[in-house]
Amino acid sequence: MDLTHIEGHLRFLQLELGCPNLVIADKSSAQILEQILLDRWALEANHRDEVVMVHKLGLQDSSGAEKHWYSVLKVMGEGGDRTAMAKTVGLPLAMGVETFLEEGSASRGVCLPFDKSWYAPILEKLEHQGIVFDEHLI
Repeated sequence: MDLTHIEGHLRFLQLELGCPNLVIADKSSAQILEQILLDRWALEANHRDEVVMVHKLGLQDSSGAEKHWYSVLKVMGEGGDRTAMAKTVGLPLAMGVETFLEEGSASRGVCLPFDKSWYAPILEKLEHQGIVFDEHLI
């Protein structure tokens, strides 16, 4: 097993510096990692983060020509608690709850996540917040 890739990630996390104040008793590995990241990667009030997501899908049209469909999301944080990560995780969740509570806006009971009655209102609300996938076919 080649550990070079994993070792690079560990160096990026600066784990070789040690963690003198790390509390691991009764913590899951995710909670331990969270504590390390909160300590090492805390944003200052004037720092801004950025979330970038790219989906690339290759396809063939009816004539057999290859095309590529790209869907790109780029969201900038505003500093403080209005991070790009908070906006891209928290807002869709809040809008999902809002959609559920709105009378007749979404199906009830067990629904598949690609049910348009769920995702269409949420995507519309996200667009008003500047969270939009830019899509291109090349």
